[in-house]
Amino acid sequence: MNKRLVIVGCSLGVGAFIALGAYTFTSITQQSKAMSELTASIQSLANNQGLSGAELDESVQRSLMAMQDREAAEIRESMFSRYAQASNDWDGDNWLYGSPEARFTLVEYADTECGYCKRFHSTPKGIVEASNGNVNWEYQHLTVMGERSIKQAQAAECVGDQLGNQSFWVYLSEIYERTGSNGQGAGDLRALAQEVGADLTDFDSCVSSGTHIEDIQASTTLARSMGISGTPATVLVDNVTGETQILGGAQPTEAFVQAMRQMMQRDS
Repeated sequence: MNKRLVIVGCSLGVGAFIALGAYTFTSITQQSKAMSELTASIQSLANNQGLSGAELDESVQRSLMAMQDREAAEIRESMFSRYAQASNDWDGDNWLYGSPEARFTLVEYADTECGYCKRFHSTPKGIVEASNGNVNWEYQHLTVMGERSIKQAQAAECVGDQLGNQSFWVYLSEIYERTGSNGQGAGDLRALAQEVGADLTDFDSCVSSGTHIEDIQASTTLARSMGISGTPATVLVDNVTGETQILGGAQPTEAFVQAMRQMMQRDS
């Protein structure tokens, strides 16, 4: 997906991110118990049906794989349920969270290795979800933290290209959740892509080809041309009047609410 780079005076639209919740994973104790129960059940079935050792092993493997598939599907469903407002029906040229008809857009410039960005990540998501369709969020890469940031930005773009708008947001939020920030990275990007449902052959091809490098670099260049050098930075855009305001840093919700109220008052 090619990014839209729009400048209206000092404005543009691009995109944003995610607030993440915690996963509930089965504890090791629960997993061991479940495994023991499954094995005992299969052993009982094998005894009743007179299965050979090889047949029993095959049956166990099939059952374990089916259980792992169910667990993976449940985890994926949990990931995606938190980003219901990132619709895959959206076919614009940017990543959008919220209603396309919203009056205000929060255009976030951020770096996945920026600790302040990680802390800020839930703020725009919360604003969108509380706005009753009046605010949406776009995310733009501003990779100021080095090569790992670029690789993670590229991986998110490749997942979005393959699976759509919602998957981009889910993948991006998982990077923020998992990274140690400041260059520590989010771990295995391929494994994470597989977790959200990506085909790894296509993912690897996209990443290795460098398909999105120019777009990521263009986004960074555009941000700097507007005087934005640090992350996070958010361009608040009034889509009715075209007025824009840059809010630098990990601003609280109240700062955005106040800025939007002032824009509406000037328009009245």
